[in-house]
Amino acid sequence: KMSCELIWTLTYRPNNIGIMLKKGAEERIIRAMDAFPMSPFVQISACGAVLSLSRRKNEFMRKGVSDRILRAMKNHGSVEKVQRCACGAIMNLAYGHELRMIEEGCVELILKAMDNFAESEILQEDACGALYNLAIIEENQITLMRLDAANRIMKAIKRYIEDDQLVIYACLTMELLSRPTANRKTLLNLGIMGLFNEVVNMWAHNLTIFRA
Repeated sequence: KMSCELIWTLTYRPNNIGIMLKKGAEERIIRAMDAFPMSPFVQISACGAVLSLSRRKNEFMRKGVSDRILRAMKNHGSVEKVQRCACGAIMNLAYGHELRMIEEGCVELILKAMDNFAESEILQEDACGALYNLAIIEENQITLMRLDAANRIMKAIKRYIEDDQLVIYACLTMELLSRPTANRKTLLNLGIMGLFNEVVNMWAHNLTIFRA
């Protein structure tokens, strides 16, 4: 626990990141996740460290860190902080590895976390960010709709419409999900236009959200 927690803490200072990577931080994190799979404290710190060291996401993915993160989500489904840190790590790892992450089953786990921890604003924000990065490619847009991701995203917007970052992630994701013609009728039936009107009325002064 202490090793991963220390790595996570030290990454708060950007100048430390390069030093830690040279000293093999990735290997230490993965070894800790393997050695203590049933320790929520180790898994929280490890997922947080992966999130902070996302500049090395290709190296992490090559070494199979996504498998460890998803294992942590399965083993600690009732621990909000494990789920939250895991969603954040997935958000940073997903871009460039969208198909692999989907094939490994990360969407189902993210959506389960959103259902189980609807009261956690930070988790909902990171989950929407993860879904956005996963929805970049068209194949995943179809998969996300089939798994009812749009419904979870809309619930998050309604509950946390005052959270600008969450709304940005959510709106960008919904725009991607609306691109395949096959998805549009479902989105309309879910009431997407009415919800977008609420967002526009709430955030008309925020150009970033308005553009999203």
